[in-house]
Amino acid sequence: MTIKDYYKENDKMVWEDAPNENCYVWRYSKNPLFDMKKSEHFWHICNSAAVMVNGEYVGVFRCENKSGTPDLYVGRSLDGVNWDLQTKPIVFYNADGSVFEKPYCYDPRLIKIEGVYYVVFCADIEGPSIYIAKT
Repeated sequence: MTIKDYYKENDKMVWEDAPNENCYVWRYSKNPLFDMKKSEHFWHICNSAAVMVNGEYVGVFRCENKSGTPDLYVGRSLDGVNWDLQTKPIVFYNADGSVFEKPYCYDPRLIKIEGVYYVVFCADIEGPSIYIAKT
């Protein structure tokens, strides 16, 4: 089974064939997915991570507000191309239930292990650091 077949059959992730047989990495032809000129809330969106949950795409996106501060936001999509982004950043909690205080977050990754989704991300707290949160 090819990677393409796996994604089409198992995850239903958006797939686009390579533009030619010699191309191993290519950019999705409909990029960018977000038209920043139309955004009321964000100046920039990048470094996204998406997974399928109950038949829809759920993503974590690095979005920079109009002042340029990056944080992580949740987005949902039925087709993996048209996204509805929340306009308030994700609130993370410490093990004791207190709010995880951070100046900003960036570079999210999503991982599913044994039915639990983990968000791995960077935050700049006393220097760049890597953090992990779980659902």
